[in-house]
Amino acid sequence: MDRRKFLMMAGGFAALAACSKAPPVSGPTPQVSVTPRQQLLFWSGSTPIEESVRAVLAAGIDAVGFDAVESDIQTADVNGMLFELSANPNAVAIGFANTLLQDLQSGQKLNSPGELLNELASEIQESAVVLAASPLDGKIVWAVNPASKLKSLADLQKWSADQTKQVAVPTFVGPRLDGIPSLAVVYNAKIEAKFIDDPLARQEALTTGAVELAGFRACDFSELEGLRLLDDPTGISQPDPMVLLLNPGLPDAQPEAVLAFTDVWKAITPQNFAALETQFAAGADPIPAAKQWLAGR
Repeated sequence: MDRRKFLMMAGGFAALAACSKAPPVSGPTPQVSVTPRQQLLFWSGSTPIEESVRAVLAAGIDAVGFDAVESDIQTADVNGMLFELSANPNAVAIGFANTLLQDLQSGQKLNSPGELLNELASEIQESAVVLAASPLDGKIVWAVNPASKLKSLADLQKWSADQTKQVAVPTFVGPRLDGIPSLAVVYNAKIEAKFIDDPLARQEALTTGAVELAGFRACDFSELEGLRLLDDPTGISQPDPMVLLLNPGLPDAQPEAVLAFTDVWKAITPQNFAALETQFAAGADPIPAAKQWLAGR
């Protein structure tokens, strides 16, 4: 073979080898599909206990793939809240059973514990369903500064005999039979209501001496710390358990979320939740603290 043919053949083999080593043409980068998490709308009051419970419920549903989104609906507007609950498929709200019934029925009737949830469920059945009552009782209790000479609600008659006294209470306590009217009628106290809805502000009113007596919910754990509760010998205080209200279709549409809510309710006791409230009051980040609290339960 002559030298020219040899060089042509060698050049052809070199070109073929170069082509075989060329990198493959890259196609489009495959996109990973991420399923968005479900969102649940949360409504509650703004007191520390309600915010703490909301944080724990949010941590509970986070574990099963849901995000809690706080809504600005005012739970004090019960009819408005129920309308929004019925209109939003993924909506829940925190409330207190007896307080809700008092607002809905616009009456002075107080319900016994046995009939309370059944009556509430019947009253709101077209707008919402009621999850079982939590162990947190929002009944009204009466507190004083530890230095006060008052020991019992029975002492109020003598305490107020010479001058009408101011009592700091949240707005809802004013007209209720187990609120200001009971102190006046059952315990013969000459009193007038000083309305302070923020329990921390009521605590401050007691500790600074602005008032000597204030009403709280029994589950206002962090606000009641350092105060002394008065005995209630006649038993005017009525149960007012915290409840969770759900859009009527939520249990069927999102059973995992409802089971998570139920598990959280079962984990709560007044004692262990009071300890968690202390962490929140000390400035703990609510969601991480709530997740840690749930992890042990």
